[in-house]
Amino acid sequence: MMKDKIEKTGHKKWYYRTRLVLGVFLLGVCFVSLAAIPVGITYKIAENELRATQEHSEEDSENEVSSSFDTKKEECNN
Repeated sequence: MMKDKIEKTGHKKWYYRTRLVLGVFLLGVCFVSLAAIPVGITYKIAENELRATQEHSEEDSENEVSSSFDTKKEECNN
């Protein structure tokens, strides 16, 4: 069959082998790309949770600082 293809199209044997290897390589790249999508989504979710936790802790620390200033002002006024 390979000899028929070579005679019909004029392509050499290496042409078909290279085409096959390239096709398999691109198929592998597609599989790896599809496998990386859930990893990227999980990373973004974790990043957003960390950012929210940091913002929440910053708000708590600001509230503690402002409340401690308020109590010191009240003590000074009394």
